[in-house]
Amino acid sequence: MSIFLSYSRGDVQVADEWVGNLERFGYRVWIDRAGIRGGQQWNETIVRSIKEAQALLLLLSPNSARSDNVRREIDLATEGRKRIIPIEIQATTIPDNLQYQLAGVQPIGDRPLGNRRRLGPN
Repeated sequence: MSIFLSYSRGDVQVADEWVGNLERFGYRVWIDRAGIRGGQQWNETIVRSIKEAQALLLLLSPNSARSDNVRREIDLATEGRKRIIPIEIQATTIPDNLQYQLAGVQPIGDRPLGNRRRLGPN
């Protein structure tokens, strides 16, 4: 399975841990720092990588919830009918601009997102 990893640069250490663990289990993971080479158009590369991925793994945190780039990636995945798998790495309030895309999606290790604005222990 090919996975596009969507995350915030503020969560780079956690993202690297997820990449390493997923690759050990045989998944192919696309992450921007490894997937964009010098001279490439990063925006085209990201669009193509989302199209080619079977799923988008979202590392959900306050950092990623504020990121315009993460929102764009989620929008592209939604338009491409990709499976979106949110992993809450920190308790996060879902902003209005992500609520629609994540409504009804079951995050790993938590309750459905559609009924509430806040993820994590309540």
